[in-house]
Amino acid sequence: MDTKKYLKLGLKTLREVYALERLVEEDLTISQISFENLSKVSLTAIIDRFEELDLAKRVPSKLDRRKTVITLTDHGRDVVNK
Repeated sequence: MDTKKYLKLGLKTLREVYALERLVEEDLTISQISFENLSKVSLTAIIDRFEELDLAKRVPSKLDRRKTVITLTDHGRDVVNK
């Protein structure tokens, strides 16, 4: 993990970094990204921030239209993979 890279992106917490790195692996729902000591409400705020920074976006699930999947944008993938 390159902390300086993430700070330049505007990420402020390790929770944000962890969530972003989880999305590099695969598209996930908020429930799938959540982890110990991070509520879904907090994670929703993190995903909102990712959308503001054009790092990730919410898209309807292709398998279950009741669910929303979080996926990295092209910009998000470029930034994380540098």
